[in-house]
Amino acid sequence: MQYKVWEENQWCWQLSWRREWFQWEYKHVSALMKELKIDSLDANRVDEWSWPGESSNNYSVKSAYAILLKLMNVQPLYIHSFNFKYFWDLKALSSTHFFAWRVLIGKIATYDNLISRGIQTSGEMCVMCVIIPKSVNHLFFTCKVASKV
Repeated sequence: MQYKVWEENQWCWQLSWRREWFQWEYKHVSALMKELKIDSLDANRVDEWSWPGESSNNYSVKSAYAILLKLMNVQPLYIHSFNFKYFWDLKALSSTHFFAWRVLIGKIATYDNLISRGIQTSGEMCVMCVIIPKSVNHLFFTCKVASKV
């Protein structure tokens, strides 16, 4: 299958998809196509691997994670200052470890996380204090009612 075609003195991407896009995917595909248009193929240039996330141009999971967080405008809770080495060594059930880890990285299904994923839900305010919108940070760290439980 050919993914690029030569049109009007330039290479143009011609991608085919296995299914129709969901509504929330259109902006991502548009961003992908813009990125692909920036880098054009040049027959006189040698191919090379390059990763923009590291000054060495070498890929790392840490740099990919940092780029994704920045692109998604996500601020994980305390993750950069938290020492996970000791966290995973704590004597607790694996399900407790997993839940606590998801709280620390802000990935619990709260109102703000569901909305950011395009999932519509009712009831923006915290059901316990009915003052502040539901978020992981509020529910587990700042809600005055939840802290008493």
